Amino acid sequence: MPESYKSFFVWLLTFISVCIWSDIAFAQSPKVIKLVSQGEPSPLGGVFGNIGAISFNDKEDLVFKSEIESFKGAIFLNSGDIISSIIADGDSIAGLGKFNGIFSLGFTSINNEGTIAFNAGLTNGSSVRNGLFLATAQGISPIVFHGDPITGGTLESPKLHTHSLNNVGVFAFEGFITPQPFKQAIFTSNGSTISKAVATGEVTPIGGTFEFGFLNFIDFNDNGTVLFDCDIENGSSREGIFTVTNGVISKIVAQGDPSPDGKELWAAVMLPAGKVKVFDATTYALLNTITVGQMPAEVTFSDDGKKVFVANGMSNSVSVIDAATKQVIETTTVGNYPVGAWPGMGGMMYVNNEKDQSISMMNSANNMMTSTLQLGFIPGMAAPNTMMNQMWVSDPNGSKIHMWTNTGTG
Repeated sequence: MPESYKSFFVWLLTFISVCIWSDIAFAQSPKVIKLVSQGEPSPLGGVFGNIGAISFNDKEDLVFKSEIESFKGAIFLNSGDIISSIIADGDSIAGLGKFNGIFSLGFTSINNEGTIAFNAGLTNGSSVRNGLFLATAQGISPIVFHGDPITGGTLESPKLHTHSLNNVGVFAFEGFITPQPFKQAIFTSNGSTISKAVATGEVTPIGGTFEFGFLNFIDFNDNGTVLFDCDIENGSSREGIFTVTNGVISKIVAQGDPSPDGKELWAAVMLPAGKVKVFDATTYALLNTITVGQMPAEVTFSDDGKKVFVANGMSNSVSVIDAATKQVIETTTVGNYPVGAWPGMGGMMYVNNEKDQSISMMNSANNMMTSTLQLGFIPGMAAPNTMMNQMWVSDPNGSKIHMWTNTGTG
């Protein structure tokens, strides 16, 4: 799996953290460190209620939203195991009004400089405006409000679940341009100037036009490149992942793209018998049919592309295939009902076993299983976070992400 795909998947998992949690913990092998739980006293008085909209930086400073007594929402920072409040419903910002709706409105994000971005509403008399804000050591300032003027019209409804703050304090977010018809777009802001990066209706690099939906994901690096996913109208692909830098849009990957070498497409066939079929990526002619275990699910590749891994759900095994010869070279027993073997750190493959509620660590060099991590929940997908030296596992039923720090080669 190319590094850009891994990074985007890790970012995608991070999006799940906007859900409501009852507690927050860092999972660091060999123990889980609890940071805050529902029912514990808050720095503002009362106790923490629902917790959500969680993000953290490379220094492991953690920012989150919580309800406290009387349904008052607030934003908190955990730094060095000390929890402090940043802003709460009812606090004022000079000349603009009082904050409200902090808990119910969207994401938070924190960069390595400790700057925090968040969504909230402001009430000033009978007027209520939603906006995006930055909190720094110098105070809190607005980035953008619903109704602000922008090139081409007026900014309407900045999307409160989709934004990204980089380490130099520049912000990327989604919103709509009016007048009618609404045109959805991604914007960047350096605190004084708002610029459009890309919008619905503009031509993609692969044909067709961009069509932003309700749930799009964006990330923004320190070099000013915005990474985003988007639907495609009237194109050969229905959706894709793209970057935009200084107005130049590039494709990362699109639906229907061939394998990285551009020659083959691999697909698992669950029924009537476990097979993997290999097709020519240009003509779609069938090249090979490979027998594997029962109920094969995901087909994945080692980092070097030389080995193919097929998770056989009903056989409790992973078939390892030589990508060049198309021969099964090993069948490795793993946990109960594996559904995917995901490339990890140090040449490991993370095999998620649904019925065992576990991750099998598999060495891609010798095709042997080295250890098993019991989770206590049904895993969705697993991915490495190479920046933090961690494995992240999604918990779709619990709407959580669990993280383990890598202390060895797995």
